[in-house]
Amino acid sequence: MKKFVRLFSLCLAAVLVLSSFGCTGKSPSPEKETHPALAAADLKIGVLFSDDASINGQSYFQKIGIENAMQKLSLKEEQVLYKTNIADVSFEAEGKLTTTTAPTETTTEKEETEKKTTAKSTEPESFTDDEGNNVIVATPVTPVPAETAVEAVFDLLEKGCNVLIATDAVYDDFTAWVAGQYKDLLVLQYNGTHTDLANVQPYSIKLYEGFYMAGAVAGALGAKNIGFVAGVKDDAAVQNINAFALGCAKYNKDAKLTVRYTNVPFDLSLERTVPETLIEKDKCDLIAQSVLTALPQAVASNQDGEYKFEPVACIGFGYDMAADGGKQSVCSVMFDFGVYFEKTLSALTDGTFEATAYVGGITDGVVTLSKLYTDSAKAAEAQKAVADAFAKGLDVFEGVTAAKGEYAANVTVK
Repeated sequence: MKKFVRLFSLCLAAVLVLSSFGCTGKSPSPEKETHPALAAADLKIGVLFSDDASINGQSYFQKIGIENAMQKLSLKEEQVLYKTNIADVSFEAEGKLTTTTAPTETTTEKEETEKKTTAKSTEPESFTDDEGNNVIVATPVTPVPAETAVEAVFDLLEKGCNVLIATDAVYDDFTAWVAGQYKDLLVLQYNGTHTDLANVQPYSIKLYEGFYMAGAVAGALGAKNIGFVAGVKDDAAVQNINAFALGCAKYNKDAKLTVRYTNVPFDLSLERTVPETLIEKDKCDLIAQSVLTALPQAVASNQDGEYKFEPVACIGFGYDMAADGGKQSVCSVMFDFGVYFEKTLSALTDGTFEATAYVGGITDGVVTLSKLYTDSAKAAEAQKAVADAFAKGLDVFEGVTAAKGEYAANVTVK
């Protein structure tokens, strides 16, 4: 009997995952042969997203990074094909990646199917109440059938793709399987663990380095009771929180970090109420975050005027959130996947590409801190000192043992 395998996202202690971002836990292979150069005009890139890549999440920022890299390298828009909402990564482990033999619908049949689907999806559910009023309950939407990863990849290969970018760790074992069958296909796998394949390059970022630097800035500013808004608790979230706390403690031994999780990837209500609680109930004097909306900044700075407390300083995440933090904005932890994609695609075209694991951080420019919006000389000195330390090989967690289970000594989770 053929064995069918359903893969799930691998969550290893040393792997950072985007709602969080991170780095691979395996050491790269010692050396790999360079791949023959591909002419820029011959590059055809297929990209897998596990969601629709349309909101502020790791998929969205990777898509922006790919687009920026394509533009800088003067590649044409038609040279990249996106596959979104590819969440089904089941595949036939003992089989081959081959085309289906199912007959395709004729144009007429397809049009008729689309008409029926459209009619069904726009017909509202309703009833008439006792007073004769027509009450609409809901407008049901017929979901678009999602492609499986196998279907998506085969379609990309049929369309001539010679590079596959898998933007989620959920694809890790699947892309290794594909790479084993198509030796000429180059696979770039986010948070991948397969470092022994000649045509697969795992890539990841040390986002926690940015949080360490931001923590150092907060500590240098003298903040003592810092609130931290986090989303879903996972290894990446804990790592970012600890790095921020260690940076704070480096420059202010009295600094304390109070963390509150929303426990969901994205929630517009919680991302307002959690920072409000940190300020009003926990008496925090600075708000930092690892959620990707600027709502905590708007709350901390009291930009919308809904809250009745004095504004506090704030540190953003993902992009420069100064516009939302206003005068209270200190800085933002940022990242730029475009740096990696530009470097890698350039290497593919000049013949220097090697499929060794890529882990980027502060020194690579993949992880950065925005401009400092404070005139504090101590904060500027702290930022420079940390940057210099990273340039000399600083490992944030070297020799550090969590004092409270999994958290640093100056962290309290509520």
